[in-house]
Amino acid sequence: MKKQVKNLFALFLTASMAVSLVPADAFAAVHDAVKDATTTTAYEKVEAEKKAAQPKAGSAEAAIQEALYTNTDEVDLSKYNLTERKAEKLTDKSLGENKDTNLVDVTYETDANGKVTTMSVEKDDTYAYALEEIDELAADDAGEDDGSGKTKTEVGQAYKDLMAFYESPDNQEYLGIATPYFTSKDSKGGPVSSLLSLMQQKIYKEGDPEEENPANAKVTYKDMYDVIQGYQTTLQYGIQLFGQQLLAARDEALAQIDDSMTREQKLLVLNDWLGKYCTFDMGAIQEEQDKKNDTETTEEAIQAMGETAAVALADDGQQQPTEEQIAYLRNMLLNGDLKTAFESTAFGALVRRNTICAGYTSAYTYLVQCAFPEIYKEADGKTWKKASEVNGTDSSQDKKDDNSSSENKGDTSETDKEENSSAAETETQAADGEDSSGDASSEKKDETTTETKPTYIVDFVKIFWRSNVQMLGQSQTFRNSHYFNAVKTDDSVDNWYYVDSCYNDIYVECMGRNRVETDGNMTHSYFLISHTSLAKQFDGNFDEIDTLYTDKATDTKYEDAWFTDAQGPISFDKDNWYYVQNTTSYSSGMSTSNQKPDQLVSLPRTAAATATSDSATVLVDYEKGTGAVKEGGDLLKESATKDEDVNDKIYPGLTHTSAYYGGALYLNADNQILKYDLSTNAITKVKEYNEVTVKSVADNMGTGIENNFTGMTFKVTTKDDKDAIHTVENHPIAGLSIDSQGNLNVDIATNYCYVDKYQTEQTNYNSGYSNYKFQGTTIKRGGSNDNQEFMWSADFVESQKMSDVTGESHTHEYETVTVEPTCENVGFTEERCKTCGVVKADSKKESEAEDAKATGHHYIQYKDETYTKESDADDAKNIVVNAIVCTKCMKAIPRKSSGNSGNMFGSGDDSDELDIPEGLKTGHEYTGKITSLSDDKKKGDVTVSCDSCVGKELDFLDEKDVTLETKKDVEVTSKKEAEDCEKGGKIIYTAKVTVGDNEYEATTTEEAAAEKHVYKPKFTWADDNTCTVTYTCENCKIPETEAEKCEVTSEVTEPTCTEAGKTVYTATATDKNDTKHTDTKEVPIEAIGHTYSADPTYEWSKDYKTCKAIFTCDKKDDTQTVECTITSKTTDATYTAVGKVVYTATCTFKGKEYTCPEKKEVKGDQKDSKAKFAKTSYNLYSTQSGKVSLVSDYKQDGIVSIKSSNPSKVSVNTAGVIKAGVVKGKAVKVTITAVVKSGKTIKTVVTVAPTKITLNATSVPLQLKKSTSVIKVAKATLPGDQIASWSTSNKKVVTVSKSGKITAKKVGTAVVTITMKSGATAKCKVKVQKAAVKLTKIAVNSKKVNLNLKKGPKTYQLTATKTPITVVSKVTFTTSNKKVAVVSKSGKITAKKAGKAVITVKCAKKVQKVTVVVKAK
Repeated sequence: MKKQVKNLFALFLTASMAVSLVPADAFAAVHDAVKDATTTTAYEKVEAEKKAAQPKAGSAEAAIQEALYTNTDEVDLSKYNLTERKAEKLTDKSLGENKDTNLVDVTYETDANGKVTTMSVEKDDTYAYALEEIDELAADDAGEDDGSGKTKTEVGQAYKDLMAFYESPDNQEYLGIATPYFTSKDSKGGPVSSLLSLMQQKIYKEGDPEEENPANAKVTYKDMYDVIQGYQTTLQYGIQLFGQQLLAARDEALAQIDDSMTREQKLLVLNDWLGKYCTFDMGAIQEEQDKKNDTETTEEAIQAMGETAAVALADDGQQQPTEEQIAYLRNMLLNGDLKTAFESTAFGALVRRNTICAGYTSAYTYLVQCAFPEIYKEADGKTWKKASEVNGTDSSQDKKDDNSSSENKGDTSETDKEENSSAAETETQAADGEDSSGDASSEKKDETTTETKPTYIVDFVKIFWRSNVQMLGQSQTFRNSHYFNAVKTDDSVDNWYYVDSCYNDIYVECMGRNRVETDGNMTHSYFLISHTSLAKQFDGNFDEIDTLYTDKATDTKYEDAWFTDAQGPISFDKDNWYYVQNTTSYSSGMSTSNQKPDQLVSLPRTAAATATSDSATVLVDYEKGTGAVKEGGDLLKESATKDEDVNDKIYPGLTHTSAYYGGALYLNADNQILKYDLSTNAITKVKEYNEVTVKSVADNMGTGIENNFTGMTFKVTTKDDKDAIHTVENHPIAGLSIDSQGNLNVDIATNYCYVDKYQTEQTNYNSGYSNYKFQGTTIKRGGSNDNQEFMWSADFVESQKMSDVTGESHTHEYETVTVEPTCENVGFTEERCKTCGVVKADSKKESEAEDAKATGHHYIQYKDETYTKESDADDAKNIVVNAIVCTKCMKAIPRKSSGNSGNMFGSGDDSDELDIPEGLKTGHEYTGKITSLSDDKKKGDVTVSCDSCVGKELDFLDEKDVTLETKKDVEVTSKKEAEDCEKGGKIIYTAKVTVGDNEYEATTTEEAAAEKHVYKPKFTWADDNTCTVTYTCENCKIPETEAEKCEVTSEVTEPTCTEAGKTVYTATATDKNDTKHTDTKEVPIEAIGHTYSADPTYEWSKDYKTCKAIFTCDKKDDTQTVECTITSKTTDATYTAVGKVVYTATCTFKGKEYTCPEKKEVKGDQKDSKAKFAKTSYNLYSTQSGKVSLVSDYKQDGIVSIKSSNPSKVSVNTAGVIKAGVVKGKAVKVTITAVVKSGKTIKTVVTVAPTKITLNATSVPLQLKKSTSVIKVAKATLPGDQIASWSTSNKKVVTVSKSGKITAKKVGTAVVTITMKSGATAKCKVKVQKAAVKLTKIAVNSKKVNLNLKKGPKTYQLTATKTPITVVSKVTFTTSNKKVAVVSKSGKITAKKAGKAVITVKCAKKVQKVTVVVKAK
């Protein structure tokens, strides 16, 4: 197989089929940040330390690592002269902290001398598969070292570490159990290639077109190593930094299901919850629009990922990270080098909440496993089972035919598995083979283990896309991979079904591409669908469906089920399901052959999963306004009709959705939210969106992400927000949802689109247009305009608590809101809540004012440039069509009908000629406007513009056409009328400007109409509380009238303890218009005042950080609350006692200090001394003594009590002295358990081995009646061991004394046994013979001796050994030259002078010659 690094043009990633991965060079932008944070020096230091730790090439350890970490099952160790014990130690050293995992079984073969000749390694299936793949992915001539900086062995070791981490029981609660998809070689997602594809490292097969598979295609060992290590870092820090968030999200999801639900129902609820909880990551699209990915960019991303991982793993556990380091690591996972790996796991969907298909699939897998503990956990409901227990141990289970059936392949090309996969692949594959067992010293596994029947119910599936698509004027071949799930709904039948939680959530966004992901826009077309139907639907658009269930996922019983009609999430209460069914072409731009009007329906939860929507109850029909609804049906009908007749022709991708909350269903229609009360079957209006302003929020999910796909970042704000960027009026709602946290998410549709990076709204939308390949047929309808400029239209999203909407959190305080008229509707007023915007029932009132009438449309005719006119001509990417659009509401004049009745994909309107009504006016209507006046109002600024277009952000509007010119300091004339109200009058300001050939007159008027005076009274109070009044006019300058006496009345309010009393005098006067005026004067009466003689009561907060003192008036008519000052005293935790914080509350009231008599205490944890034995194990020989020692962070720590699990074999005292008893046969292991002063219980293991001795002879002859004491202990394993006893097997033949003297008594054979105090024994056979024992051989310890009179040695002890040793003849030593060297009777040679001498050693007739050379210097 050939391999190649290749990157797709960034826009391909978002082509018609779902996007699987964010492009690799999304990471490149943060590469410098990685360098800054970790520093190259730190990375190089880590790498240098790793290199130094690697064994020397050609060494025994290197050979052992080759067997452990490469695709090698056996290695020759014969040349290294290793004992089995030494080989085991080297193996354990190579395996490191993972030596006790189940990934490898190691056995050794030894020769007759006990030296290891061969090491055999049996590897876990997935681990072995990964090592095979490393060979396949590397260059053909790569060998052990391809020159990239990493070796094949290091790659294998890194993958082993990743697997060991993944299958650790401590991590399963966050990662779940591996699925069978990654354990079978019949699936296309190999363990290592899956990780590489995560970083867009493409793997191509032989036979691919040359342009897709250049000759230099390869993957380096360093690329493999960096990605594997980066993924382990992702999982490790994902758990450490986000583990609790993951579990919280999981619990939130599981809270949606209950035990009364069937398996299908639980699977459905989890699918819908996930679709509402997270969004699809389209963030790399916008920044990649103008550049292509390249190999270098991918390599940079991989390098950055590797460096980040290397330094992070090296620092792990060394010291407590700083807040800055934690923030950096969090950002690396959420947005940086590790983002792609992070979002490809369940963390992507459940923590980041902005993910890719792999993240959806991983999260759904994880949630399903958690939702069915009876399958995936032990009986306690907490402990996860092993993968082998759930998936089965038969590696052949669920295998596919190697030659996949035609249903598994698309018709465009041969199978190709090079395209992007994701971290979800690796998330599961790392745990494959959990049923392997053994360690470095274990026996080889039995090849005939019993098969375990699989019980799992969820797995992975991957499809490899190959489809011809159009993207903004360019035709491209889309090649990518996409993940989804396979599930099993019934354990009694081996039928499987596919669930694509990603496509169900974003199908319209990815297939239609006409709107970004929209709350409530959800299909169920890919929930419990068969393999057969899926393959047929996408026939011609894919290479292969990589699945283990081709022949098992053929059942179609769910494909006409009720939920397949549900558009949007399905809501439910304890009795029913609720959903909108049969959404028409209005919702997606593509209708179905059995098109019906939208209907809000309910279905009993007791209905079978295969029941159809025919059995559902229609609550309300959107087209007719009828059904179970009793009131308000016309309200929904009116708004839904506008959606169908008007909004659908302007905005793409609208959807009617529903959401349940508190006994009611909330619906969207036009720009309104409606409420269907299930208790009364009445529909009322909840909210209406008229003017909506937004800002762009990169962290649109509130999870810390940096979403740079602008179309998904618009959040509703106030118009005075300094960050506000767009404002729209009366746009319809694209969809809504209510999430499990009680948030109402409303998406207001706009035509701000990707094509110009969301700067303007696109116009001239053709809702009947379709150009798509579907089920093997290319559909083209709707004229030349293919609407690609409307790709990924943005939503303006508002999120608010349902508790606000329902009034649970606050009391609605209403204000009157004036809604301006639109092109076709009059203006009106309505009472709406100041806090949340909720409408007061029946408060809408249409205005009858002249300026509130419908304004009519303002049409502009222009040439609309649109996309993808396929041609070889350079200018053919854009085509031009005529368009007439209203700038106020974006309504377009339709095209003439061709008479075509249309089909399931279009309206049939394929003419390019517009159906223009007779007399239609188009074009800007310019007027002059005085925009400002000078202080003396003699000059002003005049702007000539089209009022209907000013401020509009529309694609075809040009500011120079909207505003012709602004002229400053234009001369202004004015005409004034009399200033007396009763005479009336006005002031008119006029200015004239000429723009082009036209003159424009601008005016502004201040009027003074003829009317009665508006009298303004002036009251004057006397000290005796009498009052007079005079009048002036508010609107003119008539003289003040004479004073008139007023009528005065009074009212007394008595004082209380806290409130002053008062006397209020009211003066009343009537002017000439018979209008009454009043004025008041208050004279205060001092309050009596409270008295508080009793001590206060105290109210503490739960965390004791705040406290309130409540003082009660003696008259019980008032209380005063005073915030106390809290002081705290902290007692730090020690190694022997817990820490605590004691809180004291004090306050001052009325000048007196009070202290709460009850102090609050919060206890913490005791400080961990980390006490342990210095060694985890000790070794003794039989009867040998030793000592165990304690290590502890607590300097005063010591052993309080200590005991042995087997005192007869190992005794121990409180000083730590251990003494072994007598052990024979096999070694014995004894556990020593101690309790220390810091409270911890610690343990270690003492292994006691039996001792051995070796005699200087195992068989000797002895002459009858002779004695000998020559039998000695030559070697003992226990130093200092002593002989305990001598014994003979036959005293009649041989006797032996306590000192070891052996005496021959009778001809024959007897065995003499020596027993040591340690229990070791050895035997010597003694053969008693009549004849004297003859000497057969004499040997000396050296044949040549070198002595030196100056440097030494000057002497040498020569020894002679007789064979047999019981020969009684004496040994004699003589020298040939006493002047050179002399020899004693015992054989000691002494040098005399330089020269040579020969020492003759003689016993009986046997002689040995020893040459002695003596040097003087």
